[in-house]
Amino acid sequence: MGEDRSWMYNERKGSLFSLVWKAGLDTFLDHAFSLPEAAKDGRSKCPCTKCDCRHKRKRDEMEMHLCRNGFQLGYERWTRHGESDVNDQADNEYVGSSDRMSEMLLEPKVSVRVRSQLKQQRSYMSC
Repeated sequence: MGEDRSWMYNERKGSLFSLVWKAGLDTFLDHAFSLPEAAKDGRSKCPCTKCDCRHKRKRDEMEMHLCRNGFQLGYERWTRHGESDVNDQADNEYVGSSDRMSEMLLEPKVSVRVRSQLKQQRSYMSC
């Protein structure tokens, strides 16, 4: 994901929406209707607050639903539209850092003073 999708909720007030919201909506619709599922019958799951991804709609119907009802809450990650349910950053954050696992497990439980002592011990052990 990576991109800021706060526009989905912050740029719309009732049935009024900003140009930022409309541009984001167009980006979402382009994405949703580029997927193989939508290519089959020209329909995709509608993430508006009323449909909640339970009903498939044509593009113009989905656009109207989203303009009227807005996006369902918490849909910043478009999991029903091809995006992974797993946080990509979290997946890649500790790649190659398996040797730090014990350190990461200890960190939440130890005080600052103890952490300082552990760092000193590590520096002596690595010599």
